[in-house]
Amino acid sequence: MQAAVAQEGVVVRRLLQAIVLLCPALTVAVKGGANGSLMLAAALSVFALLRRRGPAGVGLPRADDEALRAYLLAMASPVLVLLAVQTLHGASWAVGAVSSSARFLLAVPLALVAVRMGRDLVPWADASFALGALAAGAVMLFVPREWSLGRWGSPFLDPINFGALALLLGMLSLLSVDWRRRDPPAVRLLKIAGFASGLAASVPTGARGPWLAVLIVIAVLAITTLRDRPPGVRIAVWASLAAVLLAAFATVDAFRGRFDLMAVDLGSFFWGGERDTSPGVRLQIWQAALTAFAEHPLLGLGGGGFAARVDGYLASGVLSPLAAEAARAEMHNSYLAYAADFGIPGLLAIVAVFAVPAAAFARRLEADPACRRAALMGLVVVTLYASCAISVDVFKLKMMAAFYAVATAFLAAIAFAGAGSHRQPRREGLPAPGASE
Repeated sequence: MQAAVAQEGVVVRRLLQAIVLLCPALTVAVKGGANGSLMLAAALSVFALLRRRGPAGVGLPRADDEALRAYLLAMASPVLVLLAVQTLHGASWAVGAVSSSARFLLAVPLALVAVRMGRDLVPWADASFALGALAAGAVMLFVPREWSLGRWGSPFLDPINFGALALLLGMLSLLSVDWRRRDPPAVRLLKIAGFASGLAASVPTGARGPWLAVLIVIAVLAITTLRDRPPGVRIAVWASLAAVLLAAFATVDAFRGRFDLMAVDLGSFFWGGERDTSPGVRLQIWQAALTAFAEHPLLGLGGGGFAARVDGYLASGVLSPLAAEAARAEMHNSYLAYAADFGIPGLLAIVAVFAVPAAAFARRLEADPACRRAALMGLVVVTLYASCAISVDVFKLKMMAAFYAVATAFLAAIAFAGAGSHRQPRREGLPAPGASE
C-alpha cells in the first residue's frame, strides 16, 4: 500500500513539474492552455491531498508560515466574498465573475502540494518563462491576428492581454538568469533571447498599459534589488533603465504614435469636448462605475448589476453611445469592476488578491538565493497585473486569472521552500522542499 501511494506521489510530482515547464508557453500559444494547466494542476493537487490524509498528510501550513497562510486566504477570498454578496442580494450566482475568481481558489490546493516540492521545481521553472516568451514571439511572427488597424494579438488573445503576457514573460525570462546556478552560455543566451522575444512580441500589440506598468515594476525592483550596493549605484542603475524606457516611448515609432495619440485624446476629452476617444471612453465608464459604487457602497449592484444599469447611464448622458457599448463588454478597471458590482467587500477582495501575495513575496526577499529569486519574480507578476488592472479588467478573461493563479502558486511554493513547518523529510513520493531528485 505504501509503495502504491509513493508511486502516486511520483506521478503527481512529475506531472506538476511538466506543468511548471510548459504552462507559460501553452498560455500564449494554445487556446485553453492556461485554464487546462490550472485545472490539471489543481486536480492533481486535490488528489494528492485526499490520498495523504492523516498524520502523513500534507495538511495546512502552521501559524509560523503566516505569509503563506495569508497568500492562501487572499486567493480564496474573492469567490467566497462574491458568493456571499450574491446571496445577500438574493440573486443567482454571477457566473462570469464567480468562475473567474474560482481560478484563484484553485491556487490553494496547488500551492499546498507544490510547496512540499519547493526547490525541486526550480530546474523546471528555470527555462519555463524563456520558453513562454519565445512562444509569444513565435505567435507574433507566424500566426498573428490583426484585431483592429495596426493592433496585433494572437488568434485567440486580444492585443492588450497578449501584449501584457508577452512583456511579463520577457521580464521573467531575464530575471531567471543565473537562478539556480551560474548558467552555461547556451542557457543564458536562451533566457536573453526570451527577454528580447517577449518585448518584441509586445510592441506590435500597441498596448500602452503594460508598458506604463513596467515603470512601476522598475520602481519595485529598485526598492527590492541590489541591496548590497550603495544607494547611489542602485538609483543610477534603475533610473537608467527607466530613462531608456522613456526614451523608447519618445523615439520608437510603434511607441511614439500610440503615446502621442493618448496625449491628444486626453486633451480632446478634457478641453475639446470630444468624449469618444480611447481614454475618453474609459474615463466615462469609470465615472459611471464610481457613481454606482457611491450609491451602493456596502454590497454594490450585484453580479452583472453595472452592465444592467448601462442603459440608464446612457439615457442620463453619463455615458455616450460608444462608451455604453464598451461598458457592456468590460469596465476597463478591475478594481472598479469589483467595487461597482460587489461593493466594499468586492473591492477589498480584489485588492487582497494583489496586495497580500505582494507582501508575502516581499517577506521572502531575505531568503536563500533560489527562494529569493522566486519571490522577486512573484512580486513582478503581481505588480504588473495590479498595475494593468487600472486600465483593463485583467480578470475578465478567465485565462488571465488562470495564469495568475498558476504563476503565483508555483512561485510561492518555491519562495516558501524550507520556511516554517515545511522543513520535513521526504514521505510517500513527494519530496521535502529542497530535496534532490
